[in-house]
Parts: sequence; structure tokens; C-alpha cells
Amino acid sequence: TDGNQARWEALSRLITVYQVEKEWENAIDAVDKLLQHPKYRREKSLRLVAAHYCCELADQSIKNKNILEARNYIRRAFQFDRTSPRAGLLLSEIERESGNIDRAIRELIRVAEQHPNFITEIVGPLITCFQLEEKRGNSAELKNYLLRLLDEEPRTSVLLAVVRLTLDEDGDGKALATLAEGLRQRPSLKGFKVLLDMQIRQSEGDFQPYLRLTTDNLGRYLQTKPGYRCGHCGFETRKLYWQCPSCQKWEQLKPLQGVEGD
Repeated sequence: TDGNQARWEALSRLITVYQVEKEWENAIDAVDKLLQHPKYRREKSLRLVAAHYCCELADQSIKNKNILEARNYIRRAFQFDRTSPRAGLLLSEIERESGNIDRAIRELIRVAEQHPNFITEIVGPLITCFQLEEKRGNSAELKNYLLRLLDEEPRTSVLLAVVRLTLDEDGDGKALATLAEGLRQRPSLKGFKVLLDMQIRQSEGDFQPYLRLTTDNLGRYLQTKPGYRCGHCGFETRKLYWQCPSCQKWEQLKPLQGVEGD
């Protein structure tokens, strides 16, 4: 009936109100009720936002050191969105802090495979996992995975991680050659800055001040550039927001790619 339809539409609008007020539990309950209606049951966008509501609560629980509660919220997030990248990153953080390094790594790899747009977000945590005591000495495993990732989904962040590992294992010469080859295939300003920094360490004499001037100015330029752009409204920012501060859409901010991005 028209009355029933009006009730469902009111419930949909109520979710927006709860979101604005950050009443995440109420928003989740409203989504649960709305998903009972055949019209909304298969609506992926509704499930996606509900997963983020759960992640908001999980994030709060982690900050409050309530890990069991955080796990429950993450489990609820996956019930709404089985491939949620945010839930995966949060779960990986919990597993790492709990000493479950292999589980943390598996979760990061899953996020990278299912959501290539968020590869930038997994590189740092992945390296952290391999730097922990349990995984120390397995740098070859890490490097092999990053090389495969670099081949399948080229990113400057992945290239620079490979370069750092190569520098530790084989020294400046091999690391410089690895970086130069990567930049030939996929140019990036971040990569060129690292290349210049490495050249400065190896150079002597009159040219060094000019190289340092170049890399300093390039660094200042890069600090003015955004790292993420909203696919819905075009909002740009230097940090990742799961909800766009401009249009309020969820999971629309993605890392920029190309010469000035990743």
C-alpha cells in the first residue's frame, strides 16, 4: 500500500539523519530493517554504507582498547559487505597487534587482490608486519610479493618499497638501477625525487648543491598536491577519508595515480 511504501521511504531518510548525527548503531538497525524489503534487499550501496557504519564503531572500539568488541563490529561489517576493504584493513591491524602476523598479512593481501585501488594503503602495514620479530629474515618473501604486485598493478608506493628492500640487501647501485628501470616504465614525481636523493648521496663537488635545490623544490611541490580524489564529486585531499567530506559519499575517495600520484 501507499502507506507502507511511505514507511519504507521514511526509514531510508532516517538512515541519513542517523548518519549525520553519527548514531551508527541506530543507522545499522535501520539498514537491517530496510533490507527486509524486496526493493532494497539487493542494493549493494546500502550494504556498503552499513559496513562503514560498523567500521566506524570498530574504529572507536580499537581506540578504546576493546578488541573483542571491535572484532564483533568487523564481523558485522563483513556480513553487509563481504569484501569491505576498510573492514579488512581494520582486521589486519587487530591481528598484527594481537601477534597474529600471518593472519594480518593474509588480510592485507586479500584487500590488495579484491580492491587494487587501495594497494597504496596496504604497503606500509605489510612492511610493518614483515619487520616484526616473527617475520624477520623473510624479506625475500616480502620482496617477491611486491615484485609480483608491481608487475600486475604498478604503483609508485610498491616500487619505492622494492627499492628500499633492494638498498638494504644489495646496496645503492642495484637499488638505483631498480628505481631507474621502474621510472622508465612508469614515470612518477615521487619516484624521481627519491632518485635525486640517491644521486645526491653518491655525488660530490659542485653539482651537489644544485641537485639538492632541485629535490627540495620538488619535495615542496609534491606537498601541495592531493593524494586522493572523490570519484563522485571530485573533492581532492592529501589523506584518505572513507566518507567524502564534501559530498558525504562512502568509499569514493581513491588514491590518485599517474605522474603526480601513486
